[in-house]
Amino acid sequence: MSIRSNSPNFGFSHTAGAIPLRGNASPRTARSPLQDLLEEKGYNYAQRGSSSALELTPGGTSHEKNLIENGTAFRDISAFCTIELTGKDALIFLDRLTTNNLLDLEVGKCRRTIFCNDRGGIIDSVLVVTETDRILLFGSVNCSEKLTRWINRYIAKDEVTVTDVTGTIGALEVYGPQAESATILISGIIDEEPERVYFFEFEEMVFSLLKYRFAGKIDRYLIYGSETAIKKLTNFVLEYQGPFSLGFVGEEAITELNIKSVVPGAAEIVDIFHPFEIELTDEVASGKKNFIGRDTLLRPEFFERVQRKFVPLEVVSGEFLSSALPADFNGAPTILGEEPAALGGAPAAFKGAPAILGEEPAALGGAPGSASDSGSTKESRGDGLHRLPALPVFLTDEEGKEVGVLTTVSSISHNGSRAAVGVVKQTHMTPGKKLFFEKGEVIVKEFPLLKDQAL
Repeated sequence: MSIRSNSPNFGFSHTAGAIPLRGNASPRTARSPLQDLLEEKGYNYAQRGSSSALELTPGGTSHEKNLIENGTAFRDISAFCTIELTGKDALIFLDRLTTNNLLDLEVGKCRRTIFCNDRGGIIDSVLVVTETDRILLFGSVNCSEKLTRWINRYIAKDEVTVTDVTGTIGALEVYGPQAESATILISGIIDEEPERVYFFEFEEMVFSLLKYRFAGKIDRYLIYGSETAIKKLTNFVLEYQGPFSLGFVGEEAITELNIKSVVPGAAEIVDIFHPFEIELTDEVASGKKNFIGRDTLLRPEFFERVQRKFVPLEVVSGEFLSSALPADFNGAPTILGEEPAALGGAPAAFKGAPAILGEEPAALGGAPGSASDSGSTKESRGDGLHRLPALPVFLTDEEGKEVGVLTTVSSISHNGSRAAVGVVKQTHMTPGKKLFFEKGEVIVKEFPLLKDQAL
């Protein structure tokens, strides 16, 4: 069923139908190659900006939580952001743009790195995968068009071609305590090295498999392959009845995992934060001499004034909207609904907290007749899971001074409170400290004493 190989030649050609983007090319909507298959089985996808994302599963929240905590959870990221770079200068070019050292990245290896603007704000955090004749970047939801344009603007005389292949390659992230056993079952690969890319055959289809650690806390696997291949693997997961617990999970389950683990997600990987504020220090090479944003991030005086940190919070009171994500939601808070100045739009100054407590700001895509008009909170499932927008709001102290940003709130209420995360000034990180936002209050929590989450 499976063949282990150490070869870096991954066995399938560049994907047909991929769309190169240069200059002012029009954005496209990415659709997962698994969407039709899973929707026929009762799963529900939703559009997040230009990306389709799995939201609801037939098993509901309790089943998804069980997969993440006790079994193997598959997350479909096929339509998020996958970018292909080819050309002899591709790796040198990427190294010049991003925060981590890439020049020593061998074929058949992977490494995480960050694209920053010149102020050190995060454009996206990506996984770089090197193959024999191309480099793949796996990024965040709805970042493909933005990131492709960002990369293209820096190509001068470099021999590099950038192609947005989002939605044309099937890609699954794998989580959970049984993930290692499940990947052995599927691939036959045992004791694989972290950050090394393997290819294997499953039901006569070729796949790539790798394992890496994110934010220094959560190990995860990535399996990717052609559209046909990933559909075969999906059918296997859906029909599996063996000793392991396998299944797909939606984005809200992943958000709950990120909150519990205090790991940054789509709402934190944005240009109003820099890597050190959201615990992505491992993706920044401290001695690196050249990358965009270096003059800000690696100045000695900058470290002295890094005053905010990513912390666990608990929302103890407050009102939240019940609404689908706005049409232009990119999986991250864009503050004013506009592009950063570096991308040609208005400055992304955080001049006012988005009004998530009564109506959705027009700039963020609120539409008449949507659930956001009512300001009500209703169940989107029958298990206590609410639909909440992932928008940032200011946090203030007792004197009304801004001390942080509430970025992500759990969809699940526990005795009237909700787990959350945010970026808070270090002077206000004391556990038990009360902070405030319009019509609401949060408490700073102790960092969770998590078990080693290596898979």
